[in-house]
Amino acid sequence: MHQQAAKIVKKFGGPRRLAKLADMEPSRVYKWTYPKGKGGTGGIVPSSCVEAVQAAAKRGGIVLTDEDWAP
Repeated sequence: MHQQAAKIVKKFGGPRRLAKLADMEPSRVYKWTYPKGKGGTGGIVPSSCVEAVQAAAKRGGIVLTDEDWAP
């Protein structure tokens, strides 16, 4: 399983904070860290959420690097 989502969530201080800054449900963020077999995304931030995460990082003063986005 990929660790991209886990790295990004950690930088935000947890799924709830990321969800709040990105204006999305926390359950959606949690699913990014679940295996695909359990209804998750296998550790990858969905492409449909990347823009919201980047905007949330700006609002929260969080620096996301290219390394954070690597799967």
